[in-house]
Amino acid sequence: MNDVKKKYESPVDVPKEIDDYWHARWAEYMNEHYREKFLEVGLAGYTFTEKAPDTPNGAGCYHFGFRSDGAFEFRDEEGDAVVEWDTYELAYRALGDESYNPEEDITGGRCRYTKNPENFLMAQDIIFAFREALKVAIKDAEKKFGVQLPKYW
Repeated sequence: MNDVKKKYESPVDVPKEIDDYWHARWAEYMNEHYREKFLEVGLAGYTFTEKAPDTPNGAGCYHFGFRSDGAFEFRDEEGDAVVEWDTYELAYRALGDESYNPEEDITGGRCRYTKNPENFLMAQDIIFAFREALKVAIKDAEKKFGVQLPKYW
């Protein structure tokens, strides 16, 4: 029997239910494995927003931050640091693709750090943690929902 899975070519096309699940799993994994590291690099208390007009959650953005104990969490209000992407696909690729260099998108105006860009630099040395958690979250979402999600690895 052929095990055909629904395949999503673009992260923009992923249904909200699946998007919500993998984001929650992503946060859970990071908190299980990297909470102390977030504290070490000084991310406690910092908040962020990534904006894109076509996010699968329908909100046009994701707000997140790090509690005083280093725990990563999604939030309801805009963060102290903001980046705006022309498309969600670019933001998703930047997170998942180790070879991605944002310089061309920044100079081309497709990625704009509009508020406290220096805050994003604090996470630069631990981007590996975000990417590792993404891989786990996507794999878990694929298994749970019987789908194939876009990947840049």
